[in-house]
Amino acid sequence: MRKKKHKKKNKNMKKREIQKMQVENQQEVLGADVDKNQVENQQEILVDAAEKEQRRTTRLGAIIAIVAVIGTLCAFLFKMTISSLTVWSEQGVMYWYLQALFSFALSTSVIIFIDIVLYVISDLKRYNTLDQNYKQYDQESDNRYMYLLSDFRIYTIMIIFVFILSIPLSAIYGEESQKWSGILVSCLCAVVGIVLVVQWVKHKSKEEIKRIFLKVGGKIAEWMFVALLCFAISAIFIVNNKATISVSYNADGIVEICNTSAENYNGLDIEIWNMDGEKIYTESVEKEKLLFAREDKYVNNEVEGEKVAEGILINSECLHWKYMFDLKEVINESGEYCVSITVHQDGKSAFLLNSLSVENKEYIFAKDSMEKDY
Repeated sequence: MRKKKHKKKNKNMKKREIQKMQVENQQEVLGADVDKNQVENQQEILVDAAEKEQRRTTRLGAIIAIVAVIGTLCAFLFKMTISSLTVWSEQGVMYWYLQALFSFALSTSVIIFIDIVLYVISDLKRYNTLDQNYKQYDQESDNRYMYLLSDFRIYTIMIIFVFILSIPLSAIYGEESQKWSGILVSCLCAVVGIVLVVQWVKHKSKEEIKRIFLKVGGKIAEWMFVALLCFAISAIFIVNNKATISVSYNADGIVEICNTSAENYNGLDIEIWNMDGEKIYTESVEKEKLLFAREDKYVNNEVEGEKVAEGILINSECLHWKYMFDLKEVINESGEYCVSITVHQDGKSAFLLNSLSVENKEYIFAKDSMEKDY
């Protein structure tokens, strides 16, 4: 009986040991599977990170090259905008179309250029390993790149639409054959546009359409603001706001004052002192005492022999005025004097001071002529 019990006990112990070994083997197998999965996941993460980094590096190099192209395009469009302002009169539909075309094209280039610069800045931050948050710039760089692509797509469509607007103008101002072809192409573009819009709307929900329209509306507002800013800057560069005053002092005492500017007359003050500092003469010259002359560049713009616009160029206006006074009517005694002449022009002033000596009714000036731009 004891032997049987002992054998049974040994069998149970062996059975437990076998079960324990099986459990341990299963745990080892499961642990190996888990380790294998973790290694595979880590390898996938490393490969994915390497691919992302390679794509980021590639697109950064391409974008930096595009910066030079966009910068050149901005300079070209800026010159074209200025040229259209200086060679086309301020009247007619073509004038405003040219201004809108070049201003919108320039504003598009400026916006894309700014997006590129901001993207490059955010991407370069990723390489600053001294910044503890440099890893966070990966997401910022990706967001900037996505924003750049979105702007590029939207503004490209807008500028193409502006260029398409030239087709109806060719129908209006072109020859008879061009008018009919312009009308046909305009109708074709309108039909294609309607079809594309209808197909696009079919695949969008109302909420998505509303969101897209709000986004496009914001882009259009931004586009128009930058275009107006570009137009204003271009106009500032070409508007003639420089004035020149020239004064001639003759030995017979006649002083001749001439002024050239693009603005109206705003005032002329003349003062004379003796060497003791005593003011012996002062005059604020009224407009009625001046002699005026005016220059304008008047142009006619023709397309295929037909006049489409005529008027005055905005930077061609030039106003001249002259005033003369005789020192013999003011200075009757020999001695030394000072003459100051101050011209006021659109918030600016030019001041000229000249000394003279009077001997035997002969007027000798420190400088016989003076000229100043202001």
